[in-house]
Amino acid sequence: MSSSSALGATRDGLLDAAFSLLSGKRHLLGYSFHADTDDLHFDLVVSRQDGQGGRIGDPGLHLAGPWTVGVDRQLRAGAQIGADKVRNFESNVAKFRARYGAEAIPLDVALARALDVGAEEAIGDDLAPFKSTYALGVPAQERAHQQAALQALDDAKRKLLGEDVESPEVPL
Repeated sequence: MSSSSALGATRDGLLDAAFSLLSGKRHLLGYSFHADTDDLHFDLVVSRQDGQGGRIGDPGLHLAGPWTVGVDRQLRAGAQIGADKVRNFESNVAKFRARYGAEAIPLDVALARALDVGAEEAIGDDLAPFKSTYALGVPAQERAHQQAALQALDDAKRKLLGEDVESPEVPL
């Protein structure tokens, strides 16, 4: 299957799931393709904005946020994540369920899961090595994130103490 037909099939599966998840609710739903990168993909947009400064439907999209979506994906891919991340994830899920019910699944998590199911159905077994590579790379990503956070704290400490802090060059 070509990458564009797999992407189209994945999109169709996601849109079917989104329509089902949003059934009976009034939201704006859209998506955009990104064919301008070497990573052909699309983004899903869900909004309650009516385009005229007002809102449509009931408040609360029941979202957990991108961090929780990402960790859910890492866990479903089989990634080994740090204990602090596990605790934060479990805390986020518990807070969400305390607010919306013990069996509630955040809309953004449900949509991401639907996207992943659609991709697995469209791509099949050829997707497995990519998921595995992704999962194996998560610990290194966590270490890099922790190192960047420690560096930012160290830079802030040196700045507070009046020591010279080298500013990284930012390309324009």
